Amino acid sequence: MLETPRMVWKQSKMMFVFILPATLLALRFFAVPFVSNFVISLSRWNIITNSGRYVRFENYVSIFGDPIFTNALVVTTVYTIVVVPLLLLFGLIFALLVNDASLRGNGFFQTVYFIPWVIPWLTAGLIWRFLYNDLFGPINYVLQTLGIVEEPIRFLNAKWSAIGSVIVVAVWKTVGYNMVILLAGLKSIPQQIYEAAAIDGVGPMREFLHITLPLIKSSIALMVIMAVVGSYLAFDHFWIVTRGAPAHETETVLTWLYQTSFFRFRFGEGAAMSVMLLLITAVFAVVQVRVFKLLRLK
Repeated sequence: MLETPRMVWKQSKMMFVFILPATLLALRFFAVPFVSNFVISLSRWNIITNSGRYVRFENYVSIFGDPIFTNALVVTTVYTIVVVPLLLLFGLIFALLVNDASLRGNGFFQTVYFIPWVIPWLTAGLIWRFLYNDLFGPINYVLQTLGIVEEPIRFLNAKWSAIGSVIVVAVWKTVGYNMVILLAGLKSIPQQIYEAAAIDGVGPMREFLHITLPLIKSSIALMVIMAVVGSYLAFDHFWIVTRGAPAHETETVLTWLYQTSFFRFRFGEGAAMSVMLLLITAVFAVVQVRVFKLLRLK
């Protein structure tokens, strides 16, 4: 007998009751603001009158004609391409180390790796800005004292060295969080599988490639998806460490969006940037989910 919609509703109405609050919150804090933001992106918004004049897609044409915004897209993409593999690599290494029960001080090392994640971005950015300082920063002091360099290195004075410096900050700050995600995957693997592999004479490398990696694929997928979206939304560390210097060359999409909206008061262009950023991150998330699903099928 086929179930009618009425029968389905009677059987699962409590489920709908429980998800209703979350649905209403999602509509209120995501759907409604997104629609409002999209309307602003199609208008020339006046902050004084809090109203806008409809200009269709002029703001979108304007932002893609802005060399700073296009450079910010490139910087954000390069940053993401570099940071995500580093987070995966070091997160996996640290997770494998602390997952080893024979390692003495296991809990201590877990704490040490995770501590940077607890430090607020503002504090972490200020710490590293001080470390990178070319006049009194500890890094340059140590390098000069050891005779490795004669002149202090100006880490934040050139585009790619500044971006590389921010990448170091981001990896140091967030690798502990990614380690925890991957460690959860490692802990879920039954020990009997490794014991059976040892009996069959499987070596450590084959064990890692053919047992560990396939069984933590879902944890890796979660970590990578979160890391890609988070990297494309990079703001705090770039704003604190470089603030777009030198000459807006280290702007990310979010830092330039922030300046366009709240320093230059071009709310229409800022809204257009946020819409484009949402579309880009959504596309990345969908593509990654589909890719990891295909990999799991194999």
